[in-house]
Amino acid sequence: MTAPTGSPEPVRPQIRLVVRANRFLCISVAAIGLPSTFVLIMFDPGGINSTADDLTRAAGFASFNLAFWCLVLLFRRWYFTFDARNRAVTASGRWKARGTYPSRRFDRIEYSVYDARIYEVRADGKRRRLPVRRWLADQQDWRALVDLLLAAKQPAPTSRSPQAPAAKALRTAPLDPRGPALPPDGAGP
Repeated sequence: MTAPTGSPEPVRPQIRLVVRANRFLCISVAAIGLPSTFVLIMFDPGGINSTADDLTRAAGFASFNLAFWCLVLLFRRWYFTFDARNRAVTASGRWKARGTYPSRRFDRIEYSVYDARIYEVRADGKRRRLPVRRWLADQQDWRALVDLLLAAKQPAPTSRSPQAPAAKALRTAPLDPRGPALPPDGAGP
């Protein structure tokens, strides 16, 4: 069934936030890492099969992996994405696979203002940190993500964790530091 041609389509809000990698950090790591890779792999400390030779080559390969990973983030143009409607993060957390969080055993995603990290949380309260780092993300995109996560204080309702609206309202009701409100004069005991 199609909509009538004269009716306007509803405007959908932005539901997907793309968080880019920090360009300056990635370029710096690649610019330092690739030349140091060449130096560390080609450096010969003098002995054949020496431990120092093995360690410098291992450091060279580690430097190459870090520089290559930063170049991939630069050319891919995204670090991870956040779907605001489903409150899900999609990141390339595993080899040749995209990780979608919260995982199967977890219910929701939370942002911790204490340590500036994103966690997936189970129904019993256990948390696991997501494989996304604040220092590697673009600062402006990270702030937009934090604003989205903190704006929706309540987790998105899922079929796994139904909550009664009255209990949710009681949990979020602000407490008055002066105590309960008293009825006006003549309205009660």
